Amino acid sequence: MSDEGRKARVKTKVTFGEDAIGDGKLQLLLQVQRTGSISAAAKAQGMGFRRAWHLLDSLQNLFDEPVLITERGGAKAGGTKLTNFGLQLLERYSEHQVAVQAASAPFMQWLAENAKS
Repeated sequence: MSDEGRKARVKTKVTFGEDAIGDGKLQLLLQVQRTGSISAAAKAQGMGFRRAWHLLDSLQNLFDEPVLITERGGAKAGGTKLTNFGLQLLERYSEHQVAVQAASAPFMQWLAENAKS
């Protein structure tokens, strides 16, 4: 195994009963923001449209406010946009990730110093 494969990393996941929010769903949401398309976002994340739709639908169902607005119409007229709430979710998750990484830095340094090489 390469040294990079053994490097300790911190990953967070926020659970809501059986469902969760983590890096995967938020990266997919970020791709939707960038591309304006669930299909293009799925492709960018290396997954099928159906899987991406399911992940976004589960995210959408976690909150009272919608995360996305989808307009039908195909490649020229349709598309998917993040709502203000969806944009806030991305921003706050990013802030959360920065805080978690900062809080974990001393422990991660200690692990790096004591891990087998």
